[in-house]
This record gives sequence, structure tokens and C-alpha cells, in this order.
Amino acid sequence: MAKNGYGSVDEKGFVSFGGALEEGAWKDVSIKKYDHDEMLAVSPFVSMPMAAICKLQGTWGIRALVQAMSVGNTAELDQEWDAAQRSFAAGVASEEDHQEPAHRAAAGRIRTSMLDGAGTAQTQLDLDKEYDFGMKQLRLAEEKSLASDLKLTGLGPKLERIRTATAALREGAGGGPGKNRAPARWARIRDALQACSLTFNVVHDQLVWAIGATPSGPERDKLEQMLEPFQALLDRYPSSTAAAAPAATPEKAAPAATTPAVDPKDPAAGKSP
Repeated sequence: MAKNGYGSVDEKGFVSFGGALEEGAWKDVSIKKYDHDEMLAVSPFVSMPMAAICKLQGTWGIRALVQAMSVGNTAELDQEWDAAQRSFAAGVASEEDHQEPAHRAAAGRIRTSMLDGAGTAQTQLDLDKEYDFGMKQLRLAEEKSLASDLKLTGLGPKLERIRTATAALREGAGGGPGKNRAPARWARIRDALQACSLTFNVVHDQLVWAIGATPSGPERDKLEQMLEPFQALLDRYPSSTAAAAPAATPEKAAPAATTPAVDPKDPAAGKSP
């Protein structure tokens, strides 16, 4: 997998490449009936055209990288969760000083059921326990009596902030029943970048093979046009190997077998991209 050199491409290069799969020779290759947001094929791979498989592989590789990059870092997620808890606790305290007895009573019930210690002790928990605490608050809020208290006191929006922060904490830290803690954000990006590099090497090899196995004519010309943006990406991010020896381009005759050069930056060579 190292011979093409995609180990030298960084996350910005891969993400920006997404547009190339929607224009030029790739524009007519539709993957709508095969694609799925969770990157699971909705149609058997054995019945997919090769061009659709290549486009799907590139699209999913980029999508996974974007998802890894979009997850906030756990320190930031923790800060937002803590801030949401403090805001909710402050709202409860304010309602406890309300001039109407009904509001004060409702706020007291909310504090007893949904807060810890003086109101913010939960912010000292570790990430997994913060997630559990947030989920407990959200489940309690569904109880009829507490739901009425939250409506009366107008604390619903503050609770929604907790809902959003708790969901983000689960996504970022890998919380949730039966789940191990997810890797740190930097590790997710590293792994997704490595996977993207390997995927692009595979697609590149498939296209080169198809070009070599296709007679001269419109079909071969289109395959060569499909390879062009991939080669252009490599040209923008040359590896040390490529700088020493430019990558060979497909000839009109079937290419002779060559020994792949090892890219020292490629994940397949045992190093991070």
C-alpha cells in the first residue's frame, strides 16, 4: 500500500479532496443508492460497479476523517458540561428565592432530586460519572411531578443545555452503558487519517489496474480522467520517495510488474502518516 505515497497527505488535503469526487469524470458516478450515513452498504458490494465502489471508498474515508475531526476535545466538552450544570444550579437557586411559594417549593424538589451537594458537586466527577449523572437528570426530568416543576420554574432551557452537553460528552469521551472510553480526539484523527491513506492507496491501485486492463478508447480515457485528481493530490503532497523518483503514470500498453517503493511516512510502513 505504500507505493502511491498517500501517507504524506494530511487531513486538510483529504478533506479538501471531497469536492473532486463530485466533479469531472466522477460527477456521473452515482453512489446515492449505495451510500449510508453510518457507512454501511445499503446494496450488496458484489453488484456495485467498480467506479461506484471506488467513489464510495473515497467518500467514506473522508467522511470518517471529518467525523473524527469534528469531535470536540474532552477538556472542552467537560468545561461545557460543568458550565451547563452551574447554570442549571444557579437557576434553581434563583427560583428558591422566588416570591411565589409554589416556585420555591418546586425549586426545592428539583434541587433534592437533580443536583448534588451544594448544587455543583457533580462537576467534580470524572467524565464517565458526569455522563451517568447527566443521564440520571434527564430521566428524572421525564417524571410527571418533576416535569411540572421544571415547567413552572422555567428551567427547561437550562436542562436542554445539559442534554446537549451530556450527548456531546458521550460522543467525545465514548461514554454510555457497555461502552469502553473512546480514544482521545488526536488519536481518533490519527487513526482516521491512517485509514484514509490506506483507502486512497487501494482506490489508486484499482484505477491503475483498470486503466492497464482497458483497451484504448473512451472508457480508458474516462478512467484516466478519474485517476487525475488522485495523482494531483499526490503531486501537492509529495513523499520523500516520490521526490527522489517521480511516480510512473499508466502507459497505453499493460504496465510491467514493478517492485513497490516503500514510503517511510506511510502507515503501512509502520509509522504515522
